[in-house]
Amino acid sequence: MQEPPFTIENSNSPTPNSRYDGYIIDLIDRISENLNFTYDIRLVADGQYGVQNRNEYGAIVWTGMVREVVIGEADIAAAALSITPERQQVLDFTIPYINQGLTVLTLRESNPPVSVFQAFLPLRIEVWIGIVITLIIIAAVTTCINRLSPYDYYDRKFWKTEKENELEAFSFSNNLWYTLESFLSQGAERTSRSISARLITAMWWLASVIMIATYTANLTAFLTVNSLHATIESLQDLARTSGISYGVMANTSTETFFLHTSISPYKDMKYHLKNVANTAEGIERVLAGTTEPYAFISDTATLDYAKSKNCNLTTIGSFKEDSLALAVQKESLYWKEISIQVLKLREEGYLDILRAKW
Repeated sequence: MQEPPFTIENSNSPTPNSRYDGYIIDLIDRISENLNFTYDIRLVADGQYGVQNRNEYGAIVWTGMVREVVIGEADIAAAALSITPERQQVLDFTIPYINQGLTVLTLRESNPPVSVFQAFLPLRIEVWIGIVITLIIIAAVTTCINRLSPYDYYDRKFWKTEKENELEAFSFSNNLWYTLESFLSQGAERTSRSISARLITAMWWLASVIMIATYTANLTAFLTVNSLHATIESLQDLARTSGISYGVMANTSTETFFLHTSISPYKDMKYHLKNVANTAEGIERVLAGTTEPYAFISDTATLDYAKSKNCNLTTIGSFKEDSLALAVQKESLYWKEISIQVLKLREEGYLDILRAKW
């Protein structure tokens, strides 16, 4: 079955053996060369690795690759086939060519772009408009008091010793600037002399302190909110997270593991699984998870390959160590020779070369 990086369809060649590429194809090619045999590649009919089901009579039947090897439709199951106790009862597995675990594929978190207006984001636009209007009102009221109060600007115009630029220090434009200075906690060279103007100024100072404190608190929370998001670093984190859906490939040993395990937190995750038909669908759901986050659980080699092809993907955690191997019929004459070849290729480092290649 097609499962990158193990089996990849790379052309429209009419010959199946030249149509596919990948880890498994290279492995079978090398084994066939060493043992001097030929082979024909055929994809499994139902697109499954193989799980146990019960037919209408209650008898246990197998699906997928396992079934085709058991009934003799295929001689070798060459795929990312996990060794499980149930499969070992009906098949003979060779020496494992890969020992790996399961991992979780998720969409890589991206930091939002920095905006030049980011400093204004902690407060809503209505609040900023209200602050600007309040600045203008305070400046206008202060100007009126300075001009009308006999204890302030009105009295100063009779002071023969007062300079004209000093008398203009309390014009509307200067009062607006002074109000803004107060809001930004900056001092001013001149202050009003009347009690009424000073009372309004004091109230504005108090309001400014409260607004600045509120803005500072909101800005701090806004700038650190990304680091406060719940991050998923393991399967345990995924099990505790309610905002992300997750699933596995249906009719696989991974699904069987979640359905029958009694180990926490895996046993509780089976109630929340949203499975997919194949790996490609799982990867597509992860990539489409900007609005509805989705995490796909599968074997490490497959998801590492997917991650290498798309920088928006990442894998987290590792659990449930598995062994992948070729499988033949029970008591098959091929089992011993193929197992010896896999062992030799492992000792020669050829399997490491294949893993690095794919």
